[in-house]
Amino acid sequence: MLLNEEQKGDIFFSYYDSSNILMSKYIFSEKKLSIIFRKGHQYVYENVIPYHYQRFKTAQSQGKALSEHIIKNYKSYKADIVLDKETIESILKDIEDLKNKPII
Repeated sequence: MLLNEEQKGDIFFSYYDSSNILMSKYIFSEKKLSIIFRKGHQYVYENVIPYHYQRFKTAQSQGKALSEHIIKNYKSYKADIVLDKETIESILKDIEDLKNKPII
């Protein structure tokens, strides 16, 4: 489930309450979607249309949406960059803070 989305220019950073997916980065102008997993690995999907990105980020389950809307429709590659344990823990802390933030 989507917890928060931040936009910087045409890049969207989304944080999720998911058992396997920490966050995603979508570069609108390039139609490039990066998925960052809890173990620090990143997969990049190319030419992802905004409609499929919206379906992925707003789904109740990002894992199911990844399978249904992204994996079967787009080519991907595993990024060389793997997040270190400290960075993962920092993102997890941010996610916990978002989950505990009161809804206004």
